[in-house]
Amino acid sequence: MNTKIEIYTYTNRSVAIIQETLKKYFLNTWLENYQNEIFHICDELIKNAIKSNYKLVLLIFELKEIYKKSLQELEQSGELFEWIKEILFSGENILINHNIKKINSEKISEKLKKLMYFEKSFIEFKNYHSKDMLKKKEIYLILTIKKILKKFQIFTKLEIYKNPEFIHIMIQNGAPILEEDFFRIIEKRKKFSEYVKQQKKEEFFIENIDTSGGGHGLGYPLIDALLLDLGLKPEEHLYLVSAKRTMILLNLPLKRI
Repeated sequence: MNTKIEIYTYTNRSVAIIQETLKKYFLNTWLENYQNEIFHICDELIKNAIKSNYKLVLLIFELKEIYKKSLQELEQSGELFEWIKEILFSGENILINHNIKKINSEKISEKLKKLMYFEKSFIEFKNYHSKDMLKKKEIYLILTIKKILKKFQIFTKLEIYKNPEFIHIMIQNGAPILEEDFFRIIEKRKKFSEYVKQQKKEEFFIENIDTSGGGHGLGYPLIDALLLDLGLKPEEHLYLVSAKRTMILLNLPLKRI
């Protein structure tokens, strides 16, 4: 038994489909009583994935500006965008980091925050058909980025698999995760785990409330906290896989531990 849901814009319709799908899979299991908590985990992971997709496009835009003079032939032929995309998808961390270092990370973080605000407004526009929520310039920017993502088949996919022992929920992101973001998430989860062992879970969130760096990684400790509330060990039930595509695997046992 398996289900695949492709997400291009995270509208109310997408949310409803995911909630109904989880309800179907959790029926007559202990997970049925925790559908809201598990949806919250999926919701956080999906939003993180969409954010990563947008960040990828912003990085490509910035690198295109950097290289357009030195690589004029590629720029004139319209191949520069594709060339940069291949670098970021290469899986070669040395090559990727060499290029990423050319970019002002704070500038990208600020642009990403604005872009996610525009995305939120765009979703509200799609959900409620209000013409007052976005300016034409903002709509054009969002549609341009979505066009690029569609061209390169970069979208978020949620897959659910059920076997006699587990329900596996996989959230696959079309964009690769940057090495620095991957290790930031790992370190946040590790630090949170240490606080949990010291019975200082609440203190972790008080001390780490600052998200000036774009908020990378803080969502995962929140997810780990929800897993702990379900009686599950985060390190055994939530895996983040970094490759040419990013994959998060949530393993939910059908028998309560």
